[in-house]
Amino acid sequence: MRKESILSFGSIYLDINCPNFPFGDGLLPETETVGKGYQAELGGSAVNAAKIMAALGLPATFIGKVGKDVFGQEVSKLLEKRGIKSALIMSPEAQTNLGLNFISSDGKNIQAVVGDANKSLTPEEVQEEIKKIIDDVEYLYLGGFLKLKKFQQVILELAQEAKEAGTKIILDHGRVTNDTSTEQLQLVKKLVALADYYFPSEDELLAVWQAKNVEAAIQTACAQTQAVIAVKMAEKGAIGCETKGKPITVPAFKVEPINTVGAGDSFNAGFIRAQTLGYDLEQSLKFANATAAVKISQTNLPSLESVKELMSS
Repeated sequence: MRKESILSFGSIYLDINCPNFPFGDGLLPETETVGKGYQAELGGSAVNAAKIMAALGLPATFIGKVGKDVFGQEVSKLLEKRGIKSALIMSPEAQTNLGLNFISSDGKNIQAVVGDANKSLTPEEVQEEIKKIIDDVEYLYLGGFLKLKKFQQVILELAQEAKEAGTKIILDHGRVTNDTSTEQLQLVKKLVALADYYFPSEDELLAVWQAKNVEAAIQTACAQTQAVIAVKMAEKGAIGCETKGKPITVPAFKVEPINTVGAGDSFNAGFIRAQTLGYDLEQSLKFANATAAVKISQTNLPSLESVKELMSS
């Protein structure tokens, strides 16, 4: 019998987060700006989702690449600390990616990234690791598809193989940008057709399905997939739809945000955890909204207790 566990892969960063950083309108060259403190944390869309899932009690495994350096060792320790089983590829030729995030008191961000380990991760390395693990997982999480340009054809093949093996596919393809090609959008639609869960934001949904409103886009998407669709709409909440069902809208929870980074990944993780707990669509949307709200308003990761407490309030 399969365990309720989830496998994700992709870019991973050692994020150095500097909250309440006094950068005003920006950081100026040849000028030293001094902040009060910082913290090291794991970053990256797929690993963010894995962090939240593990915190909510859903076993998670992550595949990624780091350098064989002190920062790569720290990433490995943080994965273990967060309860994530790692299948890290450690390369002596690569440097672990660092994300430098300066966050002002009003939540604005200045971000910088250094390192090349993520860029050096190859489709062949990912395929090799996934084949070792895929029989032991219930869900395959495909996050940030449109950013993983060199992996896109391989991801489609992996999704097809996973589908045939009975593994459930979770898709969050990410933002459609000005350099997203028609061919890439067609690959997205093929993945949506294979997916069991489809988690776009409002803007992403409209861009992929070329619709004037969310309801029309959901209707078009539903004609091509059997997936449960949950659309993230930020402060407006979320809209969900099951096969041949009517869309359901669930409002967002009103909280004071500290840092909105990872809100969408938290929503995804919350929705899947709710489904494993046997919640219906409406309750799953509510649980997902609450998970995202806890994530952006507290310094601790969401837990089952903190999410349920917010839902009951």
